Amino acid sequence: MAARAALLQLLERAPLIEQSERESLQLDGERRELRQRLAGLLRQLGAGWDEASLRASPVTLTERELVRGHRERQAALAEERARLQAEREQAVQREEEARDEQRQAAAELESARQTFALTYPWPLDADTDTSGAGEDPVRQLQAIRRDYDEWRRLEAEAAHVREREGDERRHAEQLRRSWGRLCRPSAAGERRVTL
Repeated sequence: MAARAALLQLLERAPLIEQSERESLQLDGERRELRQRLAGLLRQLGAGWDEASLRASPVTLTERELVRGHRERQAALAEERARLQAEREQAVQREEEARDEQRQAAAELESARQTFALTYPWPLDADTDTSGAGEDPVRQLQAIRRDYDEWRRLEAEAAHVREREGDERRHAEQLRRSWGRLCRPSAAGERRVTL
């Protein structure tokens, strides 16, 4: 019977024992998590830091704030450094692109000059050239363009003058006809002018 009473007593305490075991497992898990966090924080502090050196180091609230401020400044400086590095890389890239464009434009210009020289060969010796063809082909083209524009302007003026002359001839013809009608001989053979 004493064994039975002891057994009943153990059965009554079984839920408490199970709860204690669960709490113990939970606390073990929390302790492992805290140890991992502590190890990570010690790594952040740098080489040579362990639990013993941390316990031995007196840290005041002011020092903690200084450390936090230092970390924030370090993080801000790292961000600024990364931003400036990215801007620098973009600037270098844009500079390379501009150089490539400049080289390409120079090559296209040279190609155009060679094509122009092959298409419109100009005398190379300006001393023996009396036609003016030895001067810069671009300037010659500009002069030709000006001459062509002047020719077009004069052509337009000549067309306008011809049109006015035609208008004047038609007007004179109309005046002759009108004059002729006004000056018709009458039935009695008299010339009659009516105004």
